[in-house]
Amino acid sequence: MRVNPFPYLTKSRPWKDIQNDLVDFPERKEMLELVDHIIESGASKRLFAYTSHYNLVVSIYDKISPLNESLHISYDQSDRGVEWLFNYYSGPSTEPEFKRRYSEGYLIEKFDDFLRKISW
Repeated sequence: MRVNPFPYLTKSRPWKDIQNDLVDFPERKEMLELVDHIIESGASKRLFAYTSHYNLVVSIYDKISPLNESLHISYDQSDRGVEWLFNYYSGPSTEPEFKRRYSEGYLIEKFDDFLRKISW
């Protein structure tokens, strides 16, 4: 019998709740703009997510396995400025299949590109 090494699931949160959480943090303005874009474009009807302070985890499933079919979008502030990190876990794995860093100002564009690439 094969044992699932990633047995936990995290329940997604409503997009409006995620949106409200982001309003009070000016450093996460671009992530708030992404959430607004997801809601306004209608993608919120087929995508689910939860968030922490600097991380948004997006999936096509309401109950999200963080290391299986999920995209982690993280905010990173360094001496190079703000960058957005995309880590995509396609199957049960502790290592992402897809890792990218994007400069500030490209979050929505790169998110939409990602959705097209994996047909979400």
